[in-house]
Amino acid sequence: EERKRKEEEEAARKAEEERKRAEEEAARKKEEEERKKREQEEAEAALKAAMPAAPTADELAQAEPEPEPEPEPEKEGDESSDDEMDDDGVRRLAMALFDYDGKFLKDGAALMLHKWQIVEILDELSNDWWLGAAGGEEGLFPAAYVEELPEPLKSVVAEYDFESGTDGHLNFAEGQTIVVVEERDGWMWGHYDGTYGRFPANYCYDISAMTAAA
Repeated sequence: EERKRKEEEEAARKAEEERKRAEEEAARKKEEEERKKREQEEAEAALKAAMPAAPTADELAQAEPEPEPEPEPEKEGDESSDDEMDDDGVRRLAMALFDYDGKFLKDGAALMLHKWQIVEILDELSNDWWLGAAGGEEGLFPAAYVEELPEPLKSVVAEYDFESGTDGHLNFAEGQTIVVVEERDGWMWGHYDGTYGRFPANYCYDISAMTAAA
């Protein structure tokens, strides 16, 4: 009888432990779902807050391409070329913080964006709307939808493949050249082929010094 009683108590204890584990797992899943829901709501709120009012007619007119001027004949001894940079010698690049589907703009006026895409800033028409280029297209986009990038620090080449499913990571194959704009705590932030993201610094080696020496 004593042995039977102990077996029943042990079975009841195990059943209670299993019940508690199931409750804890259900609570964990519920908390995870609520966290994801909050993050989605926060992202949607940030997206809504970032969307400016529609551009004015003057801003749209500024974005219209001007006719190309007739080329002036080259003078003897003039060694300048079409490859010269702008006055400041630096291209202004930005990274898209959100997708932009062309809201407020007619077809052809907007520059469609997807998150993490690299955009070249061509002109600031106002505080709210900028003119840019990406993927071979030009158009207007909300200034608040992008973050301007600092000037490049260096260039690196991937020594290994890097594949990650984490949002914001930059995947690449061995041998890929990447432009780095920031580095800290064992990570680099950079871009190639119009896409921006972060990646482990020890997956790449620096080629800037070799390029400069060459």
